[in-house]
Amino acid sequence: MTYSTNKIYKIETKEKALELIHNYYSNANQLLKYIDEYGEEIKGANISQYGIESSLPKSNDVNTTPFLYEINRRAKKDRMCEKLGQKMRPVQMAKQFIVDETEELVLEMRMDGKSLKKIHEVTGKNKREQYKIFDKIAEDIVKYN
Repeated sequence: MTYSTNKIYKIETKEKALELIHNYYSNANQLLKYIDEYGEEIKGANISQYGIESSLPKSNDVNTTPFLYEINRRAKKDRMCEKLGQKMRPVQMAKQFIVDETEELVLEMRMDGKSLKKIHEVTGKNKREQYKIFDKIAEDIVKYN
């Protein structure tokens, strides 16, 4: 299955970028859960017709068999995984713009789902300083996305 590059996830506001940063861990866990649960079913082999069957006309009938419903359901799971991946990509790409090691550590810990309190214990950055770092990263995401 091919995907169009026109559907790149656009981030137009800093608030949206901050939301992606803070939701990164839950999006990553959800994506891993889908891949573990449906890994064999989504992104599976595509079966195409070949030979004389491929040149025959296709019917316009709507087939409502349980099999086709199941195919559609799995295709939706595939699209859901793609959307989660698109939401995670800008945050992953933001790491290349970070030059300060402490800022990178704060982002890494947030991506790992650590609380602001835990980040403070490790880095010594208080909540206000952490939010300044997140604001700077969010501005980079909006700027370079």
